[in-house]
Amino acid sequence: MRTLSRRALIAGLGGGMASWALSACSGTGAGSTTGSGQGGGKQINAFYWGSDSRAKLTNQVFDLFAKKNPGMSVKGQFLAFSNYFDKLGTLAASGSMPDLIQTNPGSLTQYGANGQLLDLSTLNLNLGDYQDAALKTGQANGKQYGLAFGYQYVTVFYNADLLKAANTELPKDPASWDDWADFAVQLKGKLPANTYAMADCSSDSNSFESWMVGRGKTLFTDGGKLGYDVGDVTAWFEYWTGLRARGAVAPAADSVTYVQTGAVTDSPLTKGKAAMTLGINVGFQGYQQLNKAALDLAACPTGPAGRCETNHFFGWSVSASTKASGAVKAFLELWFADASVVQIVGTDRALPASKTQLEALDKVADGATKQLLKFSIAHPGIKPLSPPATPPSIGSKQDESLRRAAEAVVTGSSKPSEAAQKLVQEVQAALGS
Repeated sequence: MRTLSRRALIAGLGGGMASWALSACSGTGAGSTTGSGQGGGKQINAFYWGSDSRAKLTNQVFDLFAKKNPGMSVKGQFLAFSNYFDKLGTLAASGSMPDLIQTNPGSLTQYGANGQLLDLSTLNLNLGDYQDAALKTGQANGKQYGLAFGYQYVTVFYNADLLKAANTELPKDPASWDDWADFAVQLKGKLPANTYAMADCSSDSNSFESWMVGRGKTLFTDGGKLGYDVGDVTAWFEYWTGLRARGAVAPAADSVTYVQTGAVTDSPLTKGKAAMTLGINVGFQGYQQLNKAALDLAACPTGPAGRCETNHFFGWSVSASTKASGAVKAFLELWFADASVVQIVGTDRALPASKTQLEALDKVADGATKQLLKFSIAHPGIKPLSPPATPPSIGSKQDESLRRAAEAVVTGSSKPSEAAQKLVQEVQAALGS
């Protein structure tokens, strides 16, 4: 049984808010009450990004929490990803950070370094059989600033109906980025008119990182320095311009919107304009919901240094100023160790890091969730790397620089080498180097 305490964390490493308001949709667990005194608050204010479908599932967990913990409740608010971090920054700057917030690598280290996140080892959490590999992704500077929802990594999503009609088979895993490029060119010749083999994923930060890992690099080093160089980024952009030149990726005019937004609704796969795209494994459900055609998954391309999968942090963090630490402790133990929770949320956020939860999910899964679990079981060789923590000064700056650079390449306003040089300069400036 895993118990997360300060002592256990050190050994493993070897070494409230009065009121808040958001212009967003919300949901509240039944039986709301408000406590007072440090740690004694009974209502948790939670803030996360996601869609209406995610909010519906999350609110069901909030209701379950209230039912299992009489007198306690969660009031949840959510925003779209594109607006979330600006609002979170405003709340943090005003000292109004909610008790429970959804964080990613940049925000985890940024707010942790600022002293605005609670070291969760101080809560002495009982997390059951939650796995160490997932636990480590929420650690920075010797403290446990977050608990990851589980495992997520880049895969290939593809339109199974189109590939069946084309009478062609996917590259056999492990297959290199070049193998996939050659396959995409071959596939394009067998697809209907105005349908391309692959979506342009040059602005996708997860795929960008997988590319670097396959080259033996990481986005950042353990010392907080840049882990890649201009040549690595140039090669990334040249990969996608090469696919476009070979006819496997749609022309710039048909690709730029997705490069700008990265939204599932704008994806050429969703719009029926591409047979494949790169995507985080747990995003498969969302894609399938928006696609009439049957989709399936394949493993991420490999690089010269080997497999490319990484498992970046994505999970819950707690405000250092929370007045409801007791309720938060109970909520986190429910979310990460109770089998009934995963039967509600499925793989909406990640593959569960708890063996008990994973087994419970397998018993009830169907449709896209069952496909995802089947894929995971069929690929035991995928062991995602837990990369070095994102430096606090970065936040979302690298993602923003990547999106601007990718857009410049797609529209032709910059050559791959020029865009790469600018991206590296911007990230180094953010690092202060």
